[in-house]
Amino acid sequence: MSFNIKKTSVLSVATAALLATCWGAQAAGNIAAITVSAEVSESTCQLTSPDNTLPLGSYSSAAFGKKAGKDLGAKEFSLELHDCGTAVKTAHVNVDGEVDPVDATAFKNTFKNGASGVAVVIEGGTPLAKIIPKSKADYTLAKTESQSLKFNAKLISTSATVTPGKIEAPITFTVTYN
Repeated sequence: MSFNIKKTSVLSVATAALLATCWGAQAAGNIAAITVSAEVSESTCQLTSPDNTLPLGSYSSAAFGKKAGKDLGAKEFSLELHDCGTAVKTAHVNVDGEVDPVDATAFKNTFKNGASGVAVVIEGGTPLAKIIPKSKADYTLAKTESQSLKFNAKLISTSATVTPGKIEAPITFTVTYN
């Protein structure tokens, strides 16, 4: 039995080229690229929030009077920050929720078939001031590991006529630091 070395070499080179082409074509369809990013800071804070529901009480529609702008039921609540590093000087709290269609500085009552002519107001920041929906409150932090970010929530009439019903305003607080 004799082998033709010339034919075997050409066949081997051709087979290797074919396999490399097929493997390359398959590998090209399986490429993924990602960019990993991160930031290292001295320290941030751990956030503890109150219960998910803040009851403001029950009021008669007559308690709001006969004109818009009467507020009732102010209640204080806070977001607690723990394990803050000494480099953290300011907390920025972005406050987001649905804007009331009548009073753009208040949060809309989203309870289906709920009370009308009334909305929710949030106050916060240093110093304490009204927080307009989709805006932020800034807090100057002390150089301690635990901080208490104080807020007030209250009802406000947006109309001369407030009709009875339930009130619910989902509001999201997002805290960033510097």
